[in-house]
Amino acid sequence: MDLSKATTHRFVQALVTIDYLRYDSRSATYHIGPALLSFANAGAGLEELRALARPVLKDLRTATLETASLVVPSGLSRLTVEVELSEHELRAVPEPGGIKPIHAGAAGKALLAWYPEETLHGLFRDLELRAVTPRTITTAPELLRELARTRSRGYAISAGETEPGQAASAAPIFDAGGTVLGCLNISGPASRLPAAMLRANGELAVAAAKKLGSRLSNGQKA
Repeated sequence: MDLSKATTHRFVQALVTIDYLRYDSRSATYHIGPALLSFANAGAGLEELRALARPVLKDLRTATLETASLVVPSGLSRLTVEVELSEHELRAVPEPGGIKPIHAGAAGKALLAWYPEETLHGLFRDLELRAVTPRTITTAPELLRELARTRSRGYAISAGETEPGQAASAAPIFDAGGTVLGCLNISGPASRLPAAMLRANGELAVAAAKKLGSRLSNGQKA
């Protein structure tokens, strides 16, 4: 935009003041703020999804003792919109408004696995499969194989693909027409989530996602 750093900084600070952006002091980065998130989601049905997801996320946190979150697709990225944090001192801490590449991690794979094939191939033309960590999948053939495994089991799993030392299980949320609206993600330290636990959490996420999808289809209010 050919703006000076000083001018850009003033604009950004103004957006922080009105909650359109938020500043993360730990990483020294800016993220989408709650006001902008609410504005962007207005009329898109996401507010209803978020409201219905809150008690489901709390139940998942109670059942697994890990962090449960609601993640939705956002172009070539995925966006965390609701979080129920684990009560463990050592825990996964995703933040509402946090954005990650859609190809990385269990949540991303749960979103992509049920996309129509033509949509996937079109997305791959625009999507840079960059490495978020050394364990991120960065080739289309490998990602397609992993998406096939995700569809077969009904949920996605990952270990260290978006955060070193962190593992997750995620299941898609479908609307009445079979379109993926988002996913339920259960994440925590890999040391507490071996393969058997990831599978068990995946099954819990699938059951919770089906319940949430049914409530959405029936127009049930939170």
